[in-house]
Amino acid sequence: MEDEGNEIIRLRSSDDKVFEVTEPAAKISELVEASPREEDEEIEIHIARIRYPCLQKVVEFMKHCDEENMKNNPTLGRRHF
Repeated sequence: MEDEGNEIIRLRSSDDKVFEVTEPAAKISELVEASPREEDEEIEIHIARIRYPCLQKVVEFMKHCDEENMKNNPTLGRRHF
């Protein structure tokens, strides 16, 4: 397994495109946080209702928030995706 906190989470769109996101970036999503997982298990979450173009934008936003350390920004609030 990779360094603690740097695990890769795979998000699969409804049209079977896969995006890889670090766990800290993905945790902005309550869906990711609530997903059951076991230690030493690769994490892949199928997002059944989201197609590639939309999920691509969500992943870009997750990465942006992580890079800019916006998770604790009160104006951002919690996102339900």
